[in-house]
Amino acid sequence: MGRSRQVHARCRKLAGRASYVLLPPGGRTGRPVAKIAVTIAEYRKPPVCANSASWPKAGWGLLAELASARDRYALIAADRLVERLSTDLDLTVVHLGAALADSQGPPSSGQVEAACTDAGVLTDLDVLLWPALGIPILSFLANQARRRAIIAVWPGEIADRRARYSSPGRPDHYDQRLSDVVLLRPRTVRFPDEVPYDIERITP
Repeated sequence: MGRSRQVHARCRKLAGRASYVLLPPGGRTGRPVAKIAVTIAEYRKPPVCANSASWPKAGWGLLAELASARDRYALIAADRLVERLSTDLDLTVVHLGAALADSQGPPSSGQVEAACTDAGVLTDLDVLLWPALGIPILSFLANQARRRAIIAVWPGEIADRRARYSSPGRPDHYDQRLSDVVLLRPRTVRFPDEVPYDIERITP
């Protein structure tokens, strides 16, 4: 093994610390030949992703994480995960718009809360973005997350750590920075034990 390969191998073994002393190849004593700083960014391990565990075990792990973390909820960037979450994790899906369709005029906050009581997955959230309703949607979801694990399907676009809905200039336009949210992005899978999403954790 050449000198450069020996040095590289030693760096990999020592990765994760702030700095390391490299000894001459072939010996543990003597004067160090170099002292270098090795950052986690340079020698970091691959991030833990959703497919590091099988399905539905990864799903149960996600629910446990959400249940133990105050205010943290999950957002789905597309609604094609809903059936898998409902069937495989036995979660109750509440289509909020349909649940409030019989309201005379804009539903009250009490009616919205009542409609969400048993929800594990919330979808059809466009109703919460009606200006007349006056409910801050992300704060509402965080409040729901204090009571139980909650996963919501965002009805617009999620990009650059921001949740967006509608177009600028429209009364229902929404553009807000996300914080302490688990973002689930659906992925194509071939086998039933593959995790059907990738995870992005957006920290405060």
